[in-house]
Amino acid sequence: MPWNTALFNSFREKSGLAYLRGLVKRARAGEFAPEAGFRVAENRRRRAHAEAAKRRAEAVDRDFLAAHSQIVQGELVERLVAIRNRARRDPPNSG
Repeated sequence: MPWNTALFNSFREKSGLAYLRGLVKRARAGEFAPEAGFRVAENRRRRAHAEAAKRRAEAVDRDFLAAHSQIVQGELVERLVAIRNRARRDPPNSG
């Protein structure tokens, strides 16, 4: 494990100022590599992308229902929607 990952992971055990002092010391010595920050940024980017995709999918569902209300009425459609909602809420175990 690289030293800055270990330093990052031990953040809870040290004060914030001690952590920052260690980062500055290593940056001045030319030894700092912000690998933990890259992982955090990538995780945030992926999470934002997934949230945007979810919002787009929900908007498509709403737009379709509004535009085709005469088609999407009835007992069969209600049962299919209930099945879809149940599947989204309780996905099958991948085991």
